Amino acid sequence: NISYDFPLVSVSHTGKALFYIREYYRSARVSPISRGASLAWGAMGKPVGTGLDYNGFYNLEQPVAVIDPSKNTGLIAWRDNRNLPGVTGENIFMRHLDHLDELNYTPPTKPVKLLPNPYGPSTANPAVLTGSSYQYSTIEIYNSSPTHSSTSPIVEILDDYNFGRVEVNAFQHSGVIRRYNNQPYLNRNFTIKTENVPTGADINLSLFFTREEFAAMKAADITISDPTYLAVIRQPNNTTVTPGTYAPVAGEEILTPTGVDSVAGGYALKITATGFGNFFIQKLAPVSLCSGAGTSFSSNLTGVAYQWQVSTDGSTYASISNNANYGGTNTATLQLINVPSSFNGNRYRCVINGTKLSSSFYLQVLNVWTGAASNAWENPANWSCGQVPDSNTDVVINSGTVVLNSNTSCKSFKINPGVSFTVNAGFTLTVTH
Repeated sequence: NISYDFPLVSVSHTGKALFYIREYYRSARVSPISRGASLAWGAMGKPVGTGLDYNGFYNLEQPVAVIDPSKNTGLIAWRDNRNLPGVTGENIFMRHLDHLDELNYTPPTKPVKLLPNPYGPSTANPAVLTGSSYQYSTIEIYNSSPTHSSTSPIVEILDDYNFGRVEVNAFQHSGVIRRYNNQPYLNRNFTIKTENVPTGADINLSLFFTREEFAAMKAADITISDPTYLAVIRQPNNTTVTPGTYAPVAGEEILTPTGVDSVAGGYALKITATGFGNFFIQKLAPVSLCSGAGTSFSSNLTGVAYQWQVSTDGSTYASISNNANYGGTNTATLQLINVPSSFNGNRYRCVINGTKLSSSFYLQVLNVWTGAASNAWENPANWSCGQVPDSNTDVVINSGTVVLNSNTSCKSFKINPGVSFTVNAGFTLTVTH
């Protein structure tokens, strides 16, 4: 549970106003007031203050906010007794506030931190979202680990529906990367429970995780270049019980991100969901094929107008038209024809009725070693696609003996333990990924 002081408002003689409030034993929240009585920085404002920072106990009290009537700035100050080396007793801390009149601006979040907790999941500061601000509202989590106690942003939820009370838990796995069916998934998962879940609503939220956690994912799967290669599994769960590992459940769905933000200490993965529950992060499952082959993608949403788009970097999408490689670009099903290896890594999605986005699809051009004819890399009969990999192809060698007698390259190269791989003198294998 969480308790608040009486909310306060600071108003300048020019009519500009700041809302601010104290959370008992947590932090202060502050926001400019815009559009009559809306808070521009989300429900209850943006958390500010020192926070709990790696065993530095604090007790934020008596916040005071002021606004500069002639500029687009302000200041919030508070009394704090931080227990940190060189900072003891009663102290005054301040934070400058910028861009108070700037439309759609929100200040950056606190750094995203690891949340090791030997006692199980960590619980976020509760929040109430009533759809009053129409802005993303930051929910922070307090980790009571004896060695890494801290606060960190954990999720942001767009406050555009009456969700009521919002409860968030996060489980931080502290060992090696977790796997299910040998597929790695992030060492952090989330459980979100709300008092209300509007029927048919498109719920927009962001999930925060650290750079260390993402680095572990990359190390476990070399085909993951950046966070745009990730997807989210949402499982129905109307409780606050947070699982420690992933296991499939009835009714789960895979969500593809609508965007990724790089933030202090980590990333914020943006998704649109139809409900809350458990959220796990894994690699976006690829559709693998050989160069020159074809496949199709079908939208998981229906409508009256369809436009397929492609992204070569995972973040910027462009509309496509029918040509030698694409068909059905304005239908619910996209046809890919005679796919060149240069399409490897492309992401595809469909825009429905000009507003809604389908799930995304990740295309992989893959060639697997079979060794059916010999041990020579250069022999097409030794490869699953019946052709030698080129510089755009992902290569996998699961077993056997392989000898390279040429200068060649591939996009990625995965070789399992026990494989004998030899590059003869004078030749080079270049991996471009």
